[in-house]
Amino acid sequence: MKALAEFAVDTGLDGFDLCVRRGYAVNPENVATALPEAASFFKQHGLSIAMVTGEGDLKDPTDASAQTLLA
Repeated sequence: MKALAEFAVDTGLDGFDLCVRRGYAVNPENVATALPEAASFFKQHGLSIAMVTGEGDLKDPTDASAQTLLA
């Protein structure tokens, strides 16, 4: 995440669309802890997470993985 924060600051970005997908640093299995940690880290660097993109098959807001992501 440090490299992402440095890139954003260097290029004048305000924040990110963070992908929460299998194989990513923040993924469906660790989203409950990793997403708040990422948000806090980026906030410390003056950045935000304006949007979160989940798995491509996440289409139902009542799906258990959607509930965890939205929480």
